[in-house]
Amino acid sequence: MYKKAFINLINNSSIFTNLKRQAAENSLAHAYLFISQDTLAVNLIMQMLARFSLGLQYDSVDSFNADIHLVGSADRMAAADIGQMLDGILIAPSKGDKKFYLMPAFGMLRTDSQSKLLKTLEEPPFGTHILMSAYSEKTLLIPVVSRARIVVIPTFSTIDIYDTLSEYATGSTEVIKLASEISGGNLSIANNFLTGKIEVPAFNTCLNILKNIVGSKAVLDASAALSVFKDNISIIFDYVELILRDALMLHLGVGHLIRLKSIKKEISKLKELYSITAIEKIIPFINKSRRRKEFNANFNSLVDEFVFMIAEFRCKYI
Repeated sequence: MYKKAFINLINNSSIFTNLKRQAAENSLAHAYLFISQDTLAVNLIMQMLARFSLGLQYDSVDSFNADIHLVGSADRMAAADIGQMLDGILIAPSKGDKKFYLMPAFGMLRTDSQSKLLKTLEEPPFGTHILMSAYSEKTLLIPVVSRARIVVIPTFSTIDIYDTLSEYATGSTEVIKLASEISGGNLSIANNFLTGKIEVPAFNTCLNILKNIVGSKAVLDASAALSVFKDNISIIFDYVELILRDALMLHLGVGHLIRLKSIKKEISKLKELYSITAIEKIIPFINKSRRRKEFNANFNSLVDEFVFMIAEFRCKYI
């Protein structure tokens, strides 16, 4: 439902306009490395660029084309995928003189798997274009980086995201506005908030907990409320931090910097409940909770400690 909106947003962006110009002028690089943490934006840009270069419509990027090959999947890639790609790399395009290999999860490969692609990157078959993506150049072999044209994908304007979604998508205006703000310009985050089953309930739960966590019963109720997010506790940490950072911005007199402008009234209430000191104590503790989660800490223990420390800091530093 929202893909058409995101395609339109990307199509009107300066970065995609530049890529289309390169394709139109027949100056495409044989290899591109897209640097971004926005997996949805990367996937759409790759598909759209390939389709534009082949003279295809890209208002829908899901239809099959024999000259566009997805290596691995949108979010997963293994050494075997590289091997399968190389087995067919010398096969001529089915139509025209171009074919594309899309690797949106290339950054997940270990360096020994990346090295299998070096010879192809150095001497690619005529008309073959390889589109790779990674969160950061630091995870990649230097020879891989040096053989590709690097494109850093900037975050999109949250206002543009909201305007485009409002034009193309159906649904609650309030939810679309909040999704745009929470995204911080990341299309993947906006899309997940709008289409996921847990994002909106998780956000509302965080807001309610922060408003009502006073007393031992409230702590127990908060722990119980978070138990349903066992497989998604990281998003709870993210939302609590985002909400409290906005409350801190209000404390510091820079309300124009808050991200969650559509719920500024709620944020203002939290500003009265949490002092600057309390927020400055809680945010580092959230990072501690993230580290504990990475080390597979017991979920119940992790949540109990997380909730208790929020309540303690709120009451202790009034």
